[in-house]
Amino acid sequence: MKRLTEKEAINETNLELVNLLKSKNVDFTNRVTDGTKDQGMMEFYADVELKDNDDFETLTMYVFIDDETVDSLELDQIDWEKAIKEAEYELS
Repeated sequence: MKRLTEKEAINETNLELVNLLKSKNVDFTNRVTDGTKDQGMMEFYADVELKDNDDFETLTMYVFIDDETVDSLELDQIDWEKAIKEAEYELS
């Protein structure tokens, strides 16, 4: 699936849904990023389900924090607001 920017996610869904997603707590994905464009980063996510007619879709937000920051700080000390501004989205 293609990753979306915030603007693309808003165009595909709506601003209210993206803002709801950005306000949710994120969790680890446990995905290995070695050998990918996100090498050296730890991936976190949050998602929301949306209903489109009789179909359900999921909008997922992926937030990346560099491994050194995750290892050196408590999670509540991370600048989540900055990281969320650079998040990627996926509609599935």
